[in-house]
Amino acid sequence: MHRLGLFTDPVAIRLIAKTLVVHEIHRVQDSWPGIREFIRSQNAKYGTSWVSRGAMNKMMNELGRLGHFACCQDLLDIMAQLPSTTPTSLTINTILHHARSQRNFTIALLVLRRANELKIALNEQSYHELFSLAFRLRKPNALGLIWRYACMEGKTSWYMRRRVSDLMEERPEGQTTTGGKRTADDFPALPTFHEENMAPRPLKHLGPWVARRLYSRYITHRAEKPLHELLELSREIDNRIHQVVKQAKQQSDRAIRTTVPGMRIYLRQRIWMPDLKIWGPNLESFRRPCIEMTVTHLAPECSLPAADDGENASPDRNLDATKGPDLETIHGHSK
Repeated sequence: MHRLGLFTDPVAIRLIAKTLVVHEIHRVQDSWPGIREFIRSQNAKYGTSWVSRGAMNKMMNELGRLGHFACCQDLLDIMAQLPSTTPTSLTINTILHHARSQRNFTIALLVLRRANELKIALNEQSYHELFSLAFRLRKPNALGLIWRYACMEGKTSWYMRRRVSDLMEERPEGQTTTGGKRTADDFPALPTFHEENMAPRPLKHLGPWVARRLYSRYITHRAEKPLHELLELSREIDNRIHQVVKQAKQQSDRAIRTTVPGMRIYLRQRIWMPDLKIWGPNLESFRRPCIEMTVTHLAPECSLPAADDGENASPDRNLDATKGPDLETIHGHSK
């Protein structure tokens, strides 16, 4: 390549480095020096012009596949320092994909926090990865939070809507099978995915129906806190539920299903600013509505409810009461 003069062309250098970067990682994998030392070795080989967002994203994908998540976080910081390699939602989704495949909830939360700091908006794929991870790890509060945030943003994936449809579909009386579908009865702990005052509900395709209704209902609102903060709070609550479920499975002859309050999502109202063509906070509104959910889980017959007792717990209440804004107060907004 030196003889052909390829290393004198910055475009060629970036293309060659991007093509060979995964091979270079494999070459030093057994004595991995760390991401910063690896980049220095690349600089020594190609010069500093090899760096591109595409090459960095390929490195991120391979490091995530290998489980080097600490290096992924370092690489994310390095990318954020250079305008030419500023991380995007693709970068975030790459890490989330590997966190999901390796069942690593901690890394997912760290990446979400960093994305929030870098002001990288989550997209449909981001919520898809998070929803799949929470479902795989059987974290009911986390699952309900991710679903509601995705619905408010209008960014639910087909998989998410289909999964919710299956979980909300009621098994006909006397029927013991559902054609291979796993319904809510097949899972030890699940949140509600809708609000109690959403009626009348259709018999099928409930996931898309709920997603549309939540989007239109809360289009003039946004959550007070970023998603990662509530997911961090949900860990301890879901862990307590997991322990109760574990006890119930050990006493299967006396296990019951109990419904407990789940976590709240507090909201702030926003208004459309036609001059700027953006949504902005409504500084005149003092309302603090919230979205609530409940969690139904297995429990020993004599156990106490595994509910949150902090700010994000839902108090005993009439489940028919509406906590969010009334649909009739929102005019002309639909997805």
